[in-house]
Amino acid sequence: MTQDAHTPTRSASTRRRFLGTAAAAISVGLAGCGSALEAGAGSEAVAAVTLDGAPNGLQKYRCTVEQDGDVPITAVESELVDGDEFQVINGGVDSPSVVVRAADISESVEAFEETRTLFAVTFGEAVDAEDLSLTVGVATHDEGESIPRDRLSLSVE
Repeated sequence: MTQDAHTPTRSASTRRRFLGTAAAAISVGLAGCGSALEAGAGSEAVAAVTLDGAPNGLQKYRCTVEQDGDVPITAVESELVDGDEFQVINGGVDSPSVVVRAADISESVEAFEETRTLFAVTFGEAVDAEDLSLTVGVATHDEGESIPRDRLSLSVE
């Protein structure tokens, strides 16, 4: 049985639910709102960019995750918008920062009230939460209006 690129596998779906739940449990914005980093020395760190509800759905977003250090990124994974609708447009794997964009062209993301993970960035070793930042260039809902920037946050596991 072959899988369509837009059809998540059972493990991908399970991972999304786990990351979404974990991100919701520890979602603390780093852009002036504090931090949540409990990674041990030498371990990986996962930064999750979350959206605290989208009562009017999600149309598109463009976000940048940067750090003051130079720990390389080992993975960038979309969580809410899949396939060709999610792109790394600068940096990413083997780089210390990443710029991503997504557009829900298929209109698969409907309105939701809970906190959900947009994407996750894995760093090859522990990073200090204070050294990470999230910049939201664009975030719009299905009606084309801006989503308030304070609804998007960055948390670190």
